[in-house]
Amino acid sequence: MSNFYTWLGFEKRGRAMDFDSVSPELLPARSKSILFTFHREFAGSIQRPFGVRYNPYTLSVEILSNSEKIAALVSELRGDLCIVRNALKKIHAREETVENLTHMLTDTMHIDKEEPSDEDRTPSPGNQGGVGSVTPTRVDQ
Repeated sequence: MSNFYTWLGFEKRGRAMDFDSVSPELLPARSKSILFTFHREFAGSIQRPFGVRYNPYTLSVEILSNSEKIAALVSELRGDLCIVRNALKKIHAREETVENLTHMLTDTMHIDKEEPSDEDRTPSPGNQGGVGSVTPTRVDQ
């Protein structure tokens, strides 16, 4: 840890640096990530008879000290997983719908990539026939 203090420009004088007294604007990005890691390690080393969880919805830390709070957390997580599952189902259904529509259109229009239809084989005047040729028709009134 002494290298950390030296890197920040502080001299260690027998007491720990008070991170709360240092303005975040004065610390470069690298030191902020180090501070975050340090605080996380420090928080993990605290012996406590309960669990904690950060709630991003309320921007608060919840103390998981009894079975009711843990059951509520499990219920919330189950609800979140249901949201994710439903979103995945919708995406899968949409992909199947697109695939089914493609098959339906291909079958209905008799589109066969390997063999042209009889109409395509009929030569037309001014055209030797083949794929994509159109036979003009005269309409008498």
